[in-house]
Amino acid sequence: MAADEQADRLYAAIMQVDALQPDARFDQVEQLVAGDAPHDRAAYARELAGFLSVADYPCRHPAYAYYFAQRYGSSVSYGACSDSVPFFLFDRKQGGRLVHIRPDHVSSIHVMFSSGGDSLASRFGHVSLRLIVCPDGPVTAERCERNLFEHVVLGYMARVDGLQINPLKGMVGGYAARLQGMSFMEAYRANTLLDDRNLYSVPLKMDHAQVEQIVRELSEVHWRYRGDYRFFTNNCATLLQDALAQMVAGYASDDELARGYLRPDTFFAALRHSPLVDARWLDKPAEAEARGYYFPSNRPYYRQARELIAAASQDSPAATLDQYASTPAKLRLQNILSDVRLKEAFAKDAHVLDAQILLEEYTLMQLQSMLTQRTIELLSRHDVVAGLSDLAADLGPAPEREFFTQCYLEPLAALHRQLPRADGIPDDAFLDAHYRQAVDCNDIGERLKVSGLVAARMQQIEPGFIALRDIGRQIDLTLANISMLKGLM
Repeated sequence: MAADEQADRLYAAIMQVDALQPDARFDQVEQLVAGDAPHDRAAYARELAGFLSVADYPCRHPAYAYYFAQRYGSSVSYGACSDSVPFFLFDRKQGGRLVHIRPDHVSSIHVMFSSGGDSLASRFGHVSLRLIVCPDGPVTAERCERNLFEHVVLGYMARVDGLQINPLKGMVGGYAARLQGMSFMEAYRANTLLDDRNLYSVPLKMDHAQVEQIVRELSEVHWRYRGDYRFFTNNCATLLQDALAQMVAGYASDDELARGYLRPDTFFAALRHSPLVDARWLDKPAEAEARGYYFPSNRPYYRQARELIAAASQDSPAATLDQYASTPAKLRLQNILSDVRLKEAFAKDAHVLDAQILLEEYTLMQLQSMLTQRTIELLSRHDVVAGLSDLAADLGPAPEREFFTQCYLEPLAALHRQLPRADGIPDDAFLDAHYRQAVDCNDIGERLKVSGLVAARMQQIEPGFIALRDIGRQIDLTLANISMLKGLM
C-alpha cells in the first residue's frame, strides 16, 4: 500500500476514534510551527496519521514527531534523515543564500539581545537566537565559539511590504511575522558597525540531544511559520518567549519568565538572571567580550579617533563624526594634506595616522551602506524591475543571460518576496525549484560584462541611477584616500 493511501486510511480511522483528540499541548505545537493556522481535530488527525505511516515524517516535521512521541510513549529517530537541515539567510547586499546546518555540529544555542536603536521598531532592542555552528574538524567549545562566520542568527521579524514602516500597521497588525535567518556577521555589522548598538549573547543550558532537537524544530518553524506581527504585543520578544516555552525544558515552569514580557529589553533582563542560561560573564564586560558573549558598538572607537585627529589638527571647531563622514572625499583629502600640524602628528605618532585611516574606513562603510539602501529603494520600483527583466531577453549569449538572471534578478526578487512556505522542512526538490544556482556569481569576467549592460539600461529607465553612480564615485575616492594614507605608514 502506498504511503499516501495508508495515511489517508489512518486519517479516516483516527477521525472515528473519540479518544484521539488534540490536547492543549498540540495546539501549542501547532501555533509554534504554523502560526496562524487553524487548530482543529482534522489537523491533529492529519499529523498523527503522518507520524504513524510516513517513514520520513520526523525528517520533515520534527516538532510534531517529538510531540507525538512524548504523548504516546515512543521515541523519535533521525537516523534516516539528511545530516543537515536548511535555512535561508537574508543578505541585504545579495538577497540571501541557502545554507545547510548539521544539528550535530551546533554546540550550543544562545539568546542574543541587541540594545535599543533610534527607530520606533528598534527602540526597545531586539532578541533572537544564535546557533553556535562548529567548523569542520575536532569539536571544542573554543573552536565553535570562535567560528563566527558560520554562526546563524534566527529571529522573529515583520515582513515589511515596502521601504518605510507604517507605524499604525505595525501597532494594529497587518505585517506578516516569520522566523528570519541571517549570518551572525550580518547581524554584527548591522548592529555594532552601522548602528550604535551593543550585542549580548548568553547560552541556554541544554544537553547536546536537546540542542539537536531544537535546531531541527527551528528549521521547521523557519520554513512553515507565518503569523501576525505587532510592534508592542506580538513582536520578536513575545514570539520568541512562546517558542522557548515549547522548545526548552523547564522554561514554562520558571515563575519569573512565565510572567511574559512585551519588550525585548525587559525580557532579556529577566532571562539573564534565570537558571536556564549561563550569563555570569555579562557582569564582566572585558571577559564577556573575549569569550564572544558581548560585542560592543564600535561607535565609541570612531569617536575617539575623531577626537584624536581634532586634537592634532589646526582646524577649529572640529567636525563631528557624522559631519566628517558626509564631507566629500576630495575635500577630506585636501583638508588632510593642507593641515601642517596634522601631517607633523602623523610623522611623530603612528596612532594619529591609524586614527585618520580608521575615520576613512568608517566613512567607506557608511557610503557602502548608503549605496546598498538606495539601490534597494530604486530596484523595488516595479518599472525599474520590469526594465531590468526586459534586459534578460536582450542579452545575447546564454551564459550572460544565466549570469544576469541568477546573480542580479533572483537576488533582487529575494529582497522583496516572501520566503516560500513549505509544509515542514523542505526536501531537495523544493529547494532546487526555488534556490538553484548553477553559475558562479563571483566570476569577475562575467560580472564586468553584465554590469556594464545593467548600468546602461538603468540610465535609460531611471535618471536617479546617476545619484547611485555619484555614491559609487565617492566610494572609489575614499578607497584611494585609504590607500594613500596607508602609504605614509
